[in-house]
Amino acid sequence: MKQQGWSWGVGPGRAGLAVGLCLMLLAGHAVHAQERLLLGSGPVQGGYFRTGGAVCAQVNKQTAQHKIFCAVAPSEGSVENLDLLRAARVDLALVQSNWQYFAFEGTAKRFAGADKVANMRALAALSGRPLVLLARQDAGIAALSDIRGKRIDIGKTGTERRVVMDDLLAALDWDLGAFELASEFPEKEALDALCAGQLAAVPLVGISPSRRVQAALRRCKLHIVPIDAALVAQMTAAKPYYAPIKIPQGTYPGIKGDITSFGQRLVLVGRFRVADTDAYNLVKALAENLPALAKLHPSLGGLTPETLARGGIAIPLHDGAARYFREAGLL
Repeated sequence: MKQQGWSWGVGPGRAGLAVGLCLMLLAGHAVHAQERLLLGSGPVQGGYFRTGGAVCAQVNKQTAQHKIFCAVAPSEGSVENLDLLRAARVDLALVQSNWQYFAFEGTAKRFAGADKVANMRALAALSGRPLVLLARQDAGIAALSDIRGKRIDIGKTGTERRVVMDDLLAALDWDLGAFELASEFPEKEALDALCAGQLAAVPLVGISPSRRVQAALRRCKLHIVPIDAALVAQMTAAKPYYAPIKIPQGTYPGIKGDITSFGQRLVLVGRFRVADTDAYNLVKALAENLPALAKLHPSLGGLTPETLARGGIAIPLHDGAARYFREAGLL
């Protein structure tokens, strides 16, 4: 983002003010960097903001070499980040992989027609948001097929976990009649009912590792149900914004082996006008320093170069990112 492009008005809400403040920060580093990139993230107390901070911190370790300085700007999350990116108020953004797809294709009402985000390209897939299906240890649920006929929660309409469960049930060709009960509780109430023995299984969705999952596993006798690899392949083939996600051994208390699942990923996207060289160097700074990146935020642990190149990316790659991935043998 060149300095002459900073003559914007402040956007609506707190994010607009935050963007303005971050531009001041970027200007202060002009002497050290030839290109300053502003990254839209999420609320200051949330995981997206901290993940964005980790990305920028890793990139900025090598500013002297690649002449890029990255600053993270708080926002309300994926949808506002897409609005900011479309309006060229940020250069980079963290976006949930489904919103990346909906906004680029124009298939969500918010981004239909002329409002679709056509100036966006993918750079790298980052933190996973797997489906974590929690089941009582005394419920006789060892595999996903075992939840049939049980009392489960599927989440409130409109929530992320309900969307994921609807997609999962559609892939299984099950309707709600497959269960003794399919409740639609808010998450806290669903977990209360699970621990009280009123439900046999409850799905959670969020960045991994999740404090909510950790708390639930400590609170009562539960385990995580694996999702069959063949079903994961079916899900990801049908909806390109889903990706296979492994929950590694040791992620949560009592988890003694890797658990297969699927879900969305947090995708780093950028304006297509970000210079190819800058996109190349940014992706290189992440892909070649994954252990260091993982130390900056736990959700970035377990990333592989292959995940960066393909995990839930459902829009065209930026030319600079694609060049790096091709040279690394990942495309």
